[in-house]
Amino acid sequence: MNKLNQIISETFEVSISEVNSTDDITAYPNWDSMTHMILITTIEEEFEIELTSDEIVEMETVADIEALIGKRDIKS
Repeated sequence: MNKLNQIISETFEVSISEVNSTDDITAYPNWDSMTHMILITTIEEEFEIELTSDEIVEMETVADIEALIGKRDIKS
């Protein structure tokens, strides 16, 4: 998911090569509630979706986000 990895890289200010599916997004050094909201809004804008509160709560790892986007059958 190149687009998702790019979003995560830019949001949390980490190298794209540091983004892995197994990463817990709260473990990124720049993670806080504000960057989490930026991540959510950027994903919604870039993938043209609206996330539910349940989906947002389930977004713990990069793989969780990939699965969520995959369920929506979105081209990444």
